[in-house]
Amino acid sequence: MKGKESLTKKLDIMLPVFLLLFALIGCNQGADLTDTTYSLGNYLYFRELSGEWIYATFFANALGHFLMLLTGHRMLWMNVAGSILIAMTAIIVYYGLRNHVQRGILFVGELIAVGLCWCPRVIFYN
Repeated sequence: MKGKESLTKKLDIMLPVFLLLFALIGCNQGADLTDTTYSLGNYLYFRELSGEWIYATFFANALGHFLMLLTGHRMLWMNVAGSILIAMTAIIVYYGLRNHVQRGILFVGELIAVGLCWCPRVIFYN
């Protein structure tokens, strides 16, 4: 019984760490000059936004503006920050469901969800 508890404790540490590392894959793989830079522009010029744009995606733009300040306006670090948000969402779900779903099935489902996260990492309004 003690061996099983030790294994589940190790899994509850190792699997979320692997989810974090999996989400970080590809952070430094070039620049996307389409929708990604549109969002980064909104974050950079957050105080100048007006009209419906300030209200339509306010929380996403406020979060992005805050992260832009933290990352020094660097696209690589914004990709890392966005990946960490994706990973943290997966880890929260993992810890929330680990007592209700078998850990192996839950982990594979989380890997699939993170792998199918098709949206660019820095677009927070999705």
